[in-house]
Amino acid sequence: MGGLALALGLAALLACGTPGQHAGALTPQAAAQPPAAPPTSSPAAPQAASPSPPVTVNVGTLGLASDAGVYIALERGYFQEQGLDVRDTRFDAGARVIPALAAEQIDVGGGSPSSGLFNAMARGIGIEIVADRGRAGSDSSYMAFVLRRDLAESGAVREPADFRGRRVATIANDNANVIQFDRYMRSGGLTYKDADMAVMPGGDMIAALANGSIDMAAVAEPIPTRAVAAGAGVRWKGSHEVYPQQQAAVLMFSPTFGQEKTEAARRFMQAYLQGVRAYYDAFFRNRQRDEVVAILTRTTSLTDPRLYDEMVPFAVDPDGWVNEQSLTDDLDWLVREGLVPERPDLPRFLNRAYRDYALERLGPYVR
Repeated sequence: MGGLALALGLAALLACGTPGQHAGALTPQAAAQPPAAPPTSSPAAPQAASPSPPVTVNVGTLGLASDAGVYIALERGYFQEQGLDVRDTRFDAGARVIPALAAEQIDVGGGSPSSGLFNAMARGIGIEIVADRGRAGSDSSYMAFVLRRDLAESGAVREPADFRGRRVATIANDNANVIQFDRYMRSGGLTYKDADMAVMPGGDMIAALANGSIDMAAVAEPIPTRAVAAGAGVRWKGSHEVYPQQQAAVLMFSPTFGQEKTEAARRFMQAYLQGVRAYYDAFFRNRQRDEVVAILTRTTSLTDPRLYDEMVPFAVDPDGWVNEQSLTDDLDWLVREGLVPERPDLPRFLNRAYRDYALERLGPYVR
């Protein structure tokens, strides 16, 4: 992304999913187990009556599975119950979300922690990181290294040194997947620069694997699943194997949303976490899964319901917890690579108050 990438949807990130055992993503097989008993929550805190007329909140989304919390909350009326008129603006690239937030054209947006976000913070633009939106869960390969099939079958690639000079594709030069690949290469005393890095759209990677113009793709679902189905590549390593609990995507508020519409921002977070929990229940507890899949096929770019059976679901924390250590580590990497020339004071831009408010009313999610 030379700004924000969301793939994870991330491609996603979504890419993907990351957090210290908070996010524990499950495999599709585990997700298909019989449902557990319904979760219980702490007693809900009292809440003021919803405002009338509803408060308008403009949200920027990307049409990715990692937008599930927003889409489910919209479809199920959670925002409406909170007295909010949430209006969805669809962006065609994550890099466009940050300027829209900075200019206060939207109140809420999602994206990955990349150079575009951190450089905006360094310029004093008060965008707030407020909740999890997707991560590399402890056992989730939603983001993966997809190796060319012939290289995998021949055993030509086994360790970091085997990637020296090989062509590796990502959707941007500063996204979660590049950092994951660099971590892998450093485990063998190399860096990502020892490979021949190529930036290309995720959709082009499948053909590039098939025709041999790239050797590996570091990318988020649904590209890994589609590449495997096409016979072009194999899911060689999941991101969780090289960078477990990486915070691949975050939910953000504009500089003034929480200040000027504090109650609306709190209520938005409560409804958003209800949507996130419905997603988590569907894919990691097998509760009302068909209903949630139907919502996502209507609202995301992944319109084939069969894909949701084949893809690895992105991890997300049902309490919205953000892995600050991962954000710090990735910021360190971007500064070291010269992609963030001036380091922002990251803790200033992390605001847990909205999540705390929501958890007071919803109670903690019981795993």
